[in-house]
Amino acid sequence: MRIADGDVRRVEKPKKKNVAHVRRIHRMAEGIAQKLMEGGRVTNAELRHAVRMLLEAQTANGQEREQGGTCDGKGRCD
Repeated sequence: MRIADGDVRRVEKPKKKNVAHVRRIHRMAEGIAQKLMEGGRVTNAELRHAVRMLLEAQTANGQEREQGGTCDGKGRCD
């Protein structure tokens, strides 16, 4: 599995991750998923926007990271 966020980890150079080390969320960036299924390319800006929207939706529902940290608008969490 390869992971990118469009900011720290760019689309051009995603980070290889072990599936067991990645936490799944029960939300999906529909626009990104549709574009990938059609074989299109996703830009870093599109990824950043999708990550930001998913984080905002998560915090709006009162959900924080499992470790109790907080996330900024750019997908960085402490």
